[in-house]
Amino acid sequence: MPITSIGSYVPTAQEISTHWGLVNAALGVTPLLLRGAYSVALFNTDTTAIQSSINALLAATNAFSTASGNLTTRKINILPRLPQFRKAVTALMPTSGYANSLPTAPGRTVAESKFTNPYQDMFDLWTKINADVSIPGFTPPILLAGGYTLVLFTADLTALRTAYSAYNASKVTLDKALGDRDLVLPAIYDRIKQYRELVLSRFAEIDPLVQSLPRLTPLPGSTPQPVQDPLAAWDAVKKEGIFTYTASPSANITGYELRYSASVPYNANNEITVETVLPNKTEMRSAKGLTAPGDEALFKIVTKNASGNEKSSKVLKAKYPV
Repeated sequence: MPITSIGSYVPTAQEISTHWGLVNAALGVTPLLLRGAYSVALFNTDTTAIQSSINALLAATNAFSTASGNLTTRKINILPRLPQFRKAVTALMPTSGYANSLPTAPGRTVAESKFTNPYQDMFDLWTKINADVSIPGFTPPILLAGGYTLVLFTADLTALRTAYSAYNASKVTLDKALGDRDLVLPAIYDRIKQYRELVLSRFAEIDPLVQSLPRLTPLPGSTPQPVQDPLAAWDAVKKEGIFTYTASPSANITGYELRYSASVPYNANNEITVETVLPNKTEMRSAKGLTAPGDEALFKIVTKNASGNEKSSKVLKAKYPV
């Protein structure tokens, strides 16, 4: 199969390895070596390294998605508390200095410091108010909805900071895994290109080894058309995204894949396949990146055909409603 995406590198390399074995058998005692005495054994080692880097990227993507979902949950848990605190202070001590120094609730998507700073201010004020017995007509402590105390708020604020730390660490790990994988891909691509050229130089055009030589790139016109009318919706019962489409009009379609990108905007370099279906299916589902209310995740539906080529749909955004 030709190289059409990140996921096709290893299958293409495996085809080359098998073909290389046949070439070596045909050549006899002198095996085919590429530039720098590069053997099929070294090629297989590099292929294994690519698979390992892809596996590491998959693990890092999953960890990042989990950390992102946990952070969203922590934000949603703490978001109502600042408006409640503001109302409590203005109702119980409207003429105090505390009422004039209340922080404003942040938007859920602002940067970390802009999100956490108002809650740190809230913690400081709440701590001072609970210790202040001089406020006329008020006896501490302040309690919010559901008997929510400063102790519970402190735990939520600590959990929020922990979630931010885990999210930031997982983002670093994801970026490194992506860099590690992208470091090994160009070298194997170059070796496949070298191999094809060397085989073509050593065997006649009509030789079966030339006729069966795996391709590096797709044949012109062999790329399938994408699915038609792709849509993303939400299943409120199963808590997952639903992706529907009309089948590709192209012939020889072997199936469809639903791919997810942890990056925003969608980045095909770190996409992962979350579901694969047969060509008679027109629906796929996934909860990837959709672990808590307010989460949004980006997907594509990929059409694959018998020649190993593929075509992606437009980016689809799935939302977990708040």
